[in-house]
Amino acid sequence: MIGGMFNMNKLHDHLAKAMEILHIDQSLDSSKTLPVGVGLLPFVSKLEEALPVINKFNPHVLWLFVAREFEDYVACAQRIRGVSPDTRI
Repeated sequence: MIGGMFNMNKLHDHLAKAMEILHIDQSLDSSKTLPVGVGLLPFVSKLEEALPVINKFNPHVLWLFVAREFEDYVACAQRIRGVSPDTRI
């Protein structure tokens, strides 16, 4: 699992490194997921900055931990599903 950071450029770099280590081609079919998990903290992570990274790498699992309100999980999950429908949340 790759922990979500405050800097989504670092998250991008970590996911790119995971692809390299796992010998996965950058041209992943959109129906496939990268066999890694990513953890995000919705109360501090900027989802609008994370979504392009999630869209590009399609992690297999995405953990959301410590949202401000329970409803925030629903909103985050819907937006994540919009960019990476095969990612399990």
